[in-house]
Amino acid sequence: MVEEVMRMMLEIINSCLSQSLHHNPNLVYTLLYNRTLFTQLLAHATFQDIVANIELVSINVTVYILSF
Repeated sequence: MVEEVMRMMLEIINSCLSQSLHHNPNLVYTLLYNRTLFTQLLAHATFQDIVANIELVSINVTVYILSF
């Protein structure tokens, strides 16, 4: 049950990042700041696909910010 709720929350975060990244700067900052939490979830098979996508977006945002 807890895994299902966590997966749903990760899917919501993923959707926010995929659909309206520029409208969610606080979410992006929080994800970058707490990045280690997501790397821990990569070890769990249930969350690997969603967390990998969130990590990919986070990396792309970081590269974009550092390019200024």
